[in-house]
Amino acid sequence: MNLFTMNVMSDALHKRTTVNVLCPREAVRGMEVPTLMLLHGMTDDQSGWIRHTLAEEYAEEAGVCLVIPNADLSFYTDMAYGGAYLMFLAEELPHILQNYFPIAVGKQQNYVAGNSMGGYGAFLLAMRYPQRYRAAFSLSGPMKIAWIHRILSDESLARIYAAGDEDRLRACVERLGRQERIPARLVYSLLESGDLTRIFRGMFGEQGVELDGSDVDLMELVRRSAFRENAVELYAYCGEQDYHYESNRLFSDLAASMNIAYRLQTGPGSHDWKYWNRQLPQVFHMISEWRKG
Repeated sequence: MNLFTMNVMSDALHKRTTVNVLCPREAVRGMEVPTLMLLHGMTDDQSGWIRHTLAEEYAEEAGVCLVIPNADLSFYTDMAYGGAYLMFLAEELPHILQNYFPIAVGKQQNYVAGNSMGGYGAFLLAMRYPQRYRAAFSLSGPMKIAWIHRILSDESLARIYAAGDEDRLRACVERLGRQERIPARLVYSLLESGDLTRIFRGMFGEQGVELDGSDVDLMELVRRSAFRENAVELYAYCGEQDYHYESNRLFSDLAASMNIAYRLQTGPGSHDWKYWNRQLPQVFHMISEWRKG
């Protein structure tokens, strides 16, 4: 595979950004190489998939071009106070890449996958732009974005955690569980990331903004006719020890009730590269099988 590191000017982001592209060596202009966009997690960048996995080797075997963009801490949304990352990835970046690489344009040869925040982003792209992707793969992605925003936009909760007041924190966590069904292990795990209040308000807006039923709510998007009529296949992988496990089960129940093309695979595993590396070969195997027809 040939590795290209592109520094591109984005109108959607109003700045330059970095995109890694791994293209098969035998690819030449005029070909249409199937393309998999790989999206990174919240604490990572576009180097993560190259540094931590064998994605390059799997892509070479499958004859697939990899596109790995940097999306900063955006959750792949058009941010409330920041860059329009969804627009950049879905509308602007494909046109930029088509000027330089022999990548496929059609829906049947384009795929998107991601881990953690990137898993959410993969499903968000597939549901908002179902005409562009054949399949989307989420590796431990959060399926209930309102839970994430509720926790990490709450300044008072962050202060209680920072003060080390375990009794008050436990009471808050129990109340969130009773009133909003937010799992305790998700709350504790996210708070360990530090005070991200300003960052999450930048992504989704101020505390109190209702994300359920919005354009960034995966459970809402899967119900919409635009997604249902374009038949994107959705695949999710989430370990049973992962703090996003409960939201993945919730999404799975909804998908089953709607009879859509969706599959959740679970089993032992946490929120880490060890788990994601065990699932990644399955993603490339499916793409290879689709290529064979």
